[in-house]
Amino acid sequence: LGPRATHWCAPGLDVENLRRQNRLRRDRPGLPTRVGHPFKKLGLSTANSGDWSAGPDGGRQWNLTLSSPGALWLVVGLDRFDLPETAQLFIRGLESSLGPYSAADVREHGELWSPPLAGDTVTLELFWPASSGEAKT
Repeated sequence: LGPRATHWCAPGLDVENLRRQNRLRRDRPGLPTRVGHPFKKLGLSTANSGDWSAGPDGGRQWNLTLSSPGALWLVVGLDRFDLPETAQLFIRGLESSLGPYSAADVREHGELWSPPLAGDTVTLELFWPASSGEAKT
């Protein structure tokens, strides 16, 4: 990941090993079915990744593309989600989009988790109007 990466690509997965693990899990009662493979604590933020540009209204827009080649679907999990009233976040997949997420979606625990989006690539788009003040990073 470079100084201002605009695209994060997941490391390759050993799919055969995951399938082997799944077969072993089937033989152990009480273990939940695996429905994905997490990439935890990537350390990506508006301060160190993505691309800020001039947005509508004199505000700013931030974009970051995430991909996991070969994935059937992706879920985006943000461990710190805090927006002012007028800012909006969209999560755009190849076939559909989610959002806008806004201050109304901020929860006490501060996280935001998307439902699955089909495909192996999503783009996060954050619109930060001038009326929201300086963008948090």
